[in-house]
Amino acid sequence: MGKFVLKVYRVWYDHWKEEYKKPSLDFAWPIVDSIKIENVDFNDSFHLKFEMDWKDKERYLGFPNHMPCENTGIYDGANCKQVISFHDERNKVLSQLVIDEQPGAEKLINEVRPWIELYLAHYKKIACLADLA
Repeated sequence: MGKFVLKVYRVWYDHWKEEYKKPSLDFAWPIVDSIKIENVDFNDSFHLKFEMDWKDKERYLGFPNHMPCENTGIYDGANCKQVISFHDERNKVLSQLVIDEQPGAEKLINEVRPWIELYLAHYKKIACLADLA
């Protein structure tokens, strides 16, 4: 796997205990050159979907035989907090963004997507420079 990993967690609210549960990992993808984020409108819902080339999915994720669930995005109407984090090879969190419940499409487009794109480019560049050394 690559030197850096993108992870998305969901943090659900427990109404009985009146507190947030521990984060649950939704998916983890290596930061490879082909990883990107796309705007998707689907059934009156908007989300930012992570995508990568088929060859990279096959190499790193075992696609199609071991493909993780297709829930590979950040959603405008999510009823949970969504956490995007970038990790190094030791699983240390390098950068993290916590998105409150039901952020709306405007926030995803104007705040979240630029943040993700900035850090994707940053960690891709570092990985590329490390490969050259």
